Amino acid sequence: MASGASSLYDLKSQLTVQQPLYLGQGDWVLPFMYPPFFAWMLTPLAWLSYPTAYFVMTVVNLVLLVGGLMIVIHRLGLCPDQSRCLYLSVLCNFGVSYCLLEGQTSILVFFLLVLFVTANLDEQDIAGGLWAALLSLKPQLLLMPVVVLIGQRRWRAVLVFAVSISMLGLFSFILVGEPGAKAFFKLLGQAASGDDALRINPERMHNLRALVYFALPFAWNEYVWWIGTLALLALLIHFGRNRPTSRRQQLVLWLKIFAATMLITPHFHDHDLTLMIIPAAVILKLGPSPVPASVVLLLLLAGLLPLLRRTIGISLVPVMPLLFLVALWIPFEKFLPDPPQSIEGPDASPNKDR
Repeated sequence: MASGASSLYDLKSQLTVQQPLYLGQGDWVLPFMYPPFFAWMLTPLAWLSYPTAYFVMTVVNLVLLVGGLMIVIHRLGLCPDQSRCLYLSVLCNFGVSYCLLEGQTSILVFFLLVLFVTANLDEQDIAGGLWAALLSLKPQLLLMPVVVLIGQRRWRAVLVFAVSISMLGLFSFILVGEPGAKAFFKLLGQAASGDDALRINPERMHNLRALVYFALPFAWNEYVWWIGTLALLALLIHFGRNRPTSRRQQLVLWLKIFAATMLITPHFHDHDLTLMIIPAAVILKLGPSPVPASVVLLLLLAGLLPLLRRTIGISLVPVMPLLFLVALWIPFEKFLPDPPQSIEGPDASPNKDR
């Protein structure tokens, strides 16, 4: 950031900085894929040595992880047995470990998603619009909150979102200017297209793109991916238009919204599996207590199978997008038994912003 737009999204400048830190990296460069306002937020880390900055980032991630879990457990009203199973699933979640090891930002995104989802469930429109705007730090996930807010006709939340995202955009433009803004959007386009120069590796992801790339010949995969994405987008819009009245129906809907979002997003790597904490908590809330062994096993396998695929050294079918596709079509209301405790959680009545 200190040298402005000429370095933030310039791959040659990034390579110059990264090569001394990653010996043996060669000519490969890890691009900075975040908007300028988030780069400004990370500036204090640049004042520290690399080991100190890594330690600070790890502490911040741990605080956000614990804070997000506490909010989820409290707002969903998980009982002690369900909470213990959620903790266990987090410990076995490869995405969480990978995120902490590499100092990634997916735990921050998880925390913001927790705030957005709980605000939406409680009909807190002002907070929901603000958290949705802050999710723009991960541009590939921004579609979901926009579709949900517009589909549910939360116009006050949409207004707050529009004002907030405009302010963040203006601040970003001031930081990097027109050249930097153009370079940022060009970089996003390269990443979405799977540019080999960026080493995006779509086949190593956990989305529809990875499944299509694995199953189909190269000549067909792009076309099928786009067609499938458009179909899932239509499904996401359909989900976003629903506004169920009971908390149980709301949670089932959010499971499907998450599944569609994870399939659609064009860039969903190992560390992004941290976001699986939220649907895992929803599954536990919808089920009975004590939690059945089959549910525990499912959550543990969902957390560990991506690790196997990453380390075994041979090409395996992407498991997570298959699970997401199954989640889209399961009629949860028919198969999930009524839990003994209230499904409404600690705050059953809406708490709207006034």
